[in-house]
Amino acid sequence: MRDLQRAVEALRAELGDMDATITLGVCPVRADDGSWSWTLAASPSTHSIVVRHGKPISQGPDTVPATPLPRSTEEQRSEAWAQLDRVFGPPGFDSGARATVFRELAEGLRDEAFLVVLECLQRGGHATDPQVERARHGLARLLERGPSGVRDGCHILRSVHAVHGLAGILVLVGLRWRFGD
Repeated sequence: MRDLQRAVEALRAELGDMDATITLGVCPVRADDGSWSWTLAASPSTHSIVVRHGKPISQGPDTVPATPLPRSTEEQRSEAWAQLDRVFGPPGFDSGARATVFRELAEGLRDEAFLVVLECLQRGGHATDPQVERARHGLARLLERGPSGVRDGCHILRSVHAVHGLAGILVLVGLRWRFGD
């Protein structure tokens, strides 16, 4: 649930003072302790949440003009996209495919597991958890074929993660890269 909370917080920060209603696809994730929580879905999902941001609906649509995003938020987003361009490539068909694979691999991971994946890739080790190992293997193949390679790709992903968290990365990737565009 913490990943989903981070995603919603990142989305609200991204929206700034704008008014918006956004529907996000979510999927259930079972934790090691047997409890269930929700995370962002990388592909269409039968489950969704609606995030309303801005003035209360009762004020009506035209009472307050929409304002642009705060400059710092725009700069953070632009900087993250510039860094992620080095991992996936600029938006296009091939980079869209890489980004889609990344989202599918990272979709069910928690922030801590994502960092374990990056650590394993940087050190050349393997993960003991099957889901984390699957993500490590897939991300290794993806980064090997990407513009920056495994070592630099891990460094970039860790840097973007430090600011946005995994849920924020998934939102940023979903906004910029679409397979087939």
